[in-house]
Amino acid sequence: MGGLLQLFIRYGGILLFFLLEGICFYLIVQFNQKQHQIYLSTSNYFIGTALDRYNSTISYFSLYKQMEALHAENALLRDSLDNTYYMSSMRMDTFPGDSLIQAYRHIPANVISKSMFGGNSNSITLDRGGMHGVKPGQGVVVKDGVVGIVVDTTRHFSRVMTIYHRACRISASIPKINQHGSLVYKGDSLTVMSLDAIPTHADVETGYIVETSGFSHKFPKGIKIGAVTFAQKGSDNNYNIRVKLATDITTVQQVYIIDRLMGDEWEQLERRENEQ
Repeated sequence: MGGLLQLFIRYGGILLFFLLEGICFYLIVQFNQKQHQIYLSTSNYFIGTALDRYNSTISYFSLYKQMEALHAENALLRDSLDNTYYMSSMRMDTFPGDSLIQAYRHIPANVISKSMFGGNSNSITLDRGGMHGVKPGQGVVVKDGVVGIVVDTTRHFSRVMTIYHRACRISASIPKINQHGSLVYKGDSLTVMSLDAIPTHADVETGYIVETSGFSHKFPKGIKIGAVTFAQKGSDNNYNIRVKLATDITTVQQVYIIDRLMGDEWEQLERRENEQ
């Protein structure tokens, strides 16, 4: 009680001043029509602004949840594409119900960090790891483009070697001429890559679409990579080809990790061949 009295003695003048100011403000606003309207207009403005920011914040988090749901839904839709299935029956004319077996599934993931400095340090980190079914060697894609290959995982995260990494090789094809080669990054530009090992007897023209070949267990066939912007016959019986990427990989925020459901069987067969 004594402390409360000391508080009033020390700050009583200030408290009384603010009390009287409040009473005066109330009287002016309550009994003066013009000031009353100004008060209502100003208070509505600040209250409206505060509510608008509050609703924007709520909407942002709600939008993020919706975006995550759409990302997962898109992964399921990608799982249903024709190039994610393996035909287990050779009876093309009848197509029995069990002739198609799902060969790939897509794991949605978010990019949480990037390292795009060129050379051997081009990598990104994803918020999906071993507990989500992510393993080294899996391909990573976006809607129209190849991002890279998973090289390391922990329980919750994974690191991806992007296509800009000099050690990355992507099996790619030009469907128009039924030729395939290796897509490699040679440091020219982050929007242009080289397609090697396309023989000069093929007729390559600018504008031809470049896709994944399907000759690697990392990527299904037919994922768009980009288009040919330059093609010149070289001295080694192969073309010098430049491919304009369909997607700027440096800007992607959401990706799909490709899990080949029969990948272990494929790798086992390849290991047997190498041991011979």
